[in-house]
Amino acid sequence: MIELGLFIYLDECVNNTVIPLLIARGHTIITAQSQGTNTDSDNAQIRYATARGWVVLTTNRKHYHQWHHEFRQRGERHGGIITAPQDDHTPDRFSIRCAMMAAWATTAFPTPENTLFRWSDLQTMLHRGHQPAGLPPQRLPLRSASMRHRKATENRVAAVHIRVPLCHTTRHDRGDEATE
Repeated sequence: MIELGLFIYLDECVNNTVIPLLIARGHTIITAQSQGTNTDSDNAQIRYATARGWVVLTTNRKHYHQWHHEFRQRGERHGGIITAPQDDHTPDRFSIRCAMMAAWATTAFPTPENTLFRWSDLQTMLHRGHQPAGLPPQRLPLRSASMRHRKATENRVAAVHIRVPLCHTTRHDRGDEATE
């Protein structure tokens, strides 16, 4: 477990509205723009952050997941990668997600090095009752937006006295565990 905050490198994809909340949580934030690396490739940015002992925070999930796996296949190490879904319509939600991800990265493992932290993994853990240290207990909605939509649709159908059974499906990604 890490006693102090992380040094977090925000790649060029991350909305900078997240910075104040992460700083308030004790993390040191470095941006690609401030380092002049915002036009560098993803691989170069991972290597740049790793050479300095920084964890990368990105919204570029697809590419960074690939880079994480390529680093593992080659036996190379990286400083840790946090991937979070960008939410431009509700930047507060994005900031809270990033703070939760950083709290998880500081408490879940002795070091974030060579670990891929995915929002979907933390979300699964939260729904199972996990509470990251350093965050106040929160009451989390158990229904996703798609479930609320199905419930609203079911209610509208019930209002006209025609009930159509709705299937409950959940999205499950393969490998939903943080990987070292």
